[in-house]
Amino acid sequence: MFADGTFYIAPIFGYQVFITRIYAPEINSFYTTSLSILNNKEQATYELLFEELKKNASKYNKNIIVTPKILHCDFEKGLSNAVIKIFPNITIKYCVWHYKRSLEVQKNRLCYNEVERKEQIILNRKYKFNLSSKRKDNSKKYKCTEYKTLNQCPSFIILNNENQILEYDDSHNHLENKFGAAKSIVKNKIKDEISKSSIPFNVNIKRTYGEISQGMGLICPGYNSIKSQVTRSRRKQLIPDITTFDEIPNESKYYKTKRDENFMIFKNNDLIVFQSPFQAELFSKNKHIFADGTFHMAPIFSYQVFITRTYVTELNCFYTTSFSILKIIKQTTYEILFEEIKKILVNIIVLKLHQKYFIAILKKLKIKSECQEHNYVQFLEFLEYFKKTYLINFETENWNYYDNIEHITNNVSETFNKYLKKLFAKKPTFFQLLSELQKEESKYYIDYERRTAGILRNKKQKN
Repeated sequence: MFADGTFYIAPIFGYQVFITRIYAPEINSFYTTSLSILNNKEQATYELLFEELKKNASKYNKNIIVTPKILHCDFEKGLSNAVIKIFPNITIKYCVWHYKRSLEVQKNRLCYNEVERKEQIILNRKYKFNLSSKRKDNSKKYKCTEYKTLNQCPSFIILNNENQILEYDDSHNHLENKFGAAKSIVKNKIKDEISKSSIPFNVNIKRTYGEISQGMGLICPGYNSIKSQVTRSRRKQLIPDITTFDEIPNESKYYKTKRDENFMIFKNNDLIVFQSPFQAELFSKNKHIFADGTFHMAPIFSYQVFITRTYVTELNCFYTTSFSILKIIKQTTYEILFEEIKKILVNIIVLKLHQKYFIAILKKLKIKSECQEHNYVQFLEFLEYFKKTYLINFETENWNYYDNIEHITNNVSETFNKYLKKLFAKKPTFFQLLSELQKEESKYYIDYERRTAGILRNKKQKN
């Protein structure tokens, strides 16, 4: 019987899916014999699992005592103790499914991956060494398993009682395994580089791997295992996600811009505001500010991400001037938001704040009439009714267009929101969002500097 657990296919509420399999020698095939979802990996849980398997097997094997002779499993104390308790006479053999320890051979810089078993160790998943003898100083000598074959491999390894390498003879004479060892060294060096590098959160690992693996797979067939290593490494880089506003830290590397300037300017229990000095300058210099909130890219613990943008007339370009994460939407929150932005501005000028109105509703109206004049009058009547009924407190002269520039307010904000939404496959975590906002700020800073320096041409006005 073979037993092992996997975490990758476990439901979000479960710890792992535990699978048992058997080998049928008469047909030389493996078959799955049970699937279990575990909430933890305590010994009592394993005991209950195997007890139920034993009871169920007895139903279909009447008058036969169900006792597997050999269990092949991972080296896990709770699992081993549970199996021995349920099946006292069973023999356990630990399998080489996961590395348990990594040591480095100083002699030839070979990465030595050792798996604990009673009388055998495995080197690089290729070289197997059986225990040959024990010495008076408690050290152990292991000989390559090929020494009993026609190869009569002379290689051996000596470990002390702490499994540190005292001596290693790397004179293997079976070349197919020699290639395996070289391949293992290459793979481990690639893994080391992955662990040292910083992988961007918005990189699609599957797509990137697909582009590389075709060529790399021909050079090094063992490269296939790097794909999962890249994914695991990127997950380790992520700071543990936060679930409430109260957990937002007071300090973070994402609170600075790429130029090491302050990015986060305010934080309380309902609001956190991000604005760099560059964005504050744009906010103060230009009279038109566009404001809108998006729900799609807001972290799960917040209500929306509120974004302000400005239009730079001389460059004919739009630039983002602030990002804010709001826990709830209420007037006092917005008041605090703009008050904090106002505090850091040197020269405040009067701003026209353009908000989204109901242009989308008006576009969907289909007023059909044979007489164009009647159609026009009917539309004016509708506008008058709409204004008196729904827009009592709004200045309708500021609708849709400003300064004869044909940029609809709704489009200015929504287009940018849709762009940000595409950066994430689903709702981002707090730190994933900040990482992208930090990059966006840097990108617009570079764009602005290059345009004002004449390196990039300014966008032309539409006639």
